[in-house]
Amino acid sequence: MHIDMQSSPSERFREFFQAYQDENGRHIYVEQVQKMSLEGLLSLFVNYDDLLRFDPVSAKTLREKPEDTFKAADDALVEVLTIEDPIYASSDETAGLFHVRFSNLPDLVDLRRLRSVHLGKLLSVEGIIIRQSIVKPLLIQGIFQCTRKGCEEIHFVPQEGGYYTEPSKCNNPQCTNTSSFKLLTKDENTIYTDFQSVTVQEKPESLPPGQIPRSVPARLIGDLVDTVRAGDRAIVSGILR
Repeated sequence: MHIDMQSSPSERFREFFQAYQDENGRHIYVEQVQKMSLEGLLSLFVNYDDLLRFDPVSAKTLREKPEDTFKAADDALVEVLTIEDPIYASSDETAGLFHVRFSNLPDLVDLRRLRSVHLGKLLSVEGIIIRQSIVKPLLIQGIFQCTRKGCEEIHFVPQEGGYYTEPSKCNNPQCTNTSSFKLLTKDENTIYTDFQSVTVQEKPESLPPGQIPRSVPARLIGDLVDTVRAGDRAIVSGILR
């Protein structure tokens, strides 16, 4: 399949979702998108090998610059979903909650060998879930109001990487506020999703003799919460921060 090298990242993903066919000639990702609207699903699951065969450039970028690539893939998913079911795609209840999830990643890293070189990269670790938190709300898009007297400027602030972020300064050129903002929790454009913290520990059979097992924390976001529980063996994929 020919990919226009001048296409934007989101355009490349949109073409992948719409044009990719499996060995039986089925447009499997179009079918999955249709299933999402029928069953009220929020995630599209993509096999990394499919993307690699169809568009090696996007596959490479996904591993090296996952933050930007995930956003492009999510934007493309919304575009395709809008074609299939515009009502579901534009619903207030699902705004900002559609995501593309990638499986079968090539970078399965030994948990004990995680290093600074892996920071910001998309990878997988395998281990045992030893701890999980309760499900909590996570702000993913915030609408803030300046609280400086005489100014009620509104600010739109996407929350990147799961960290709470307020405006760095007021957008009103007549205002010098850099620290006092109120989150408008009831505003329709303030969006929350679910998240859950889990801890992944090395498998006993992977331990070097005499060593204590190491572990890493991970966050499950959106419809991934409660998909594993303590004691489960799992391959967890995500961006190392």
